[in-house]
Amino acid sequence: MVLCRSGDFVYAHDSSVEGITLYHYVVAKHEFANASTNPVNYGYNAFGKPGVLNLTAVFPQNLPVFVSKLHFLDADESYLHGVNGLHPDRSIHDAFLEVEPLTGAVLHGAKRLQFNVLLKRDKHIEQLANIRESTMFPWFMATEESIITKSKADELKADLLTPIKDTRIGLIIAIAVFGALTLIMLVFMIHSCVRYHKYKKGDADVRTPLLSATTLNHSDNSS
Repeated sequence: MVLCRSGDFVYAHDSSVEGITLYHYVVAKHEFANASTNPVNYGYNAFGKPGVLNLTAVFPQNLPVFVSKLHFLDADESYLHGVNGLHPDRSIHDAFLEVEPLTGAVLHGAKRLQFNVLLKRDKHIEQLANIRESTMFPWFMATEESIITKSKADELKADLLTPIKDTRIGLIIAIAVFGALTLIMLVFMIHSCVRYHKYKKGDADVRTPLLSATTLNHSDNSS
């Protein structure tokens, strides 16, 4: 099912697959907000309750179809009150992407959407005679999930991630060595400057030669 629009994912937490650290992203809550919160959604949910997007214009004969997260996750609680048997759980009902941070590759992802039909109370139809004035009724759920295989994960680690990690370690060592050498040179320069300024000011300890003329003459006479 094509929704004819793009969406935002936001970082949730770190994760891992086959020993590879990943960033876990989920669909941003504002993607299912109404236009008062997210003006971009004006064509999908102008002023209705948050949590569903109107796809009526996409379906033939303007069928009143609305899309939401599974079990009305992050939707207005009134949608849950209209039906029985739904229990939203973020860990199993939210769409997500898990991205390897160094390469940007998606190694694990799931698309989870629920399509609902807006039902109106109608006393002439037995099944609709006793429902709420308007009820968002779950029609079907569409889920797709994909994850990298162990063999591909091992290949990725061996061919790309390990060399990158080794390069970063080497770079850190090089920076540390360069920093140490720079510190040594700085200390040496400061020491030289201090000695120079003492010499300019006539410090006796610095300007007095190690062997004076008197000392030399005394040595000659002794000979």
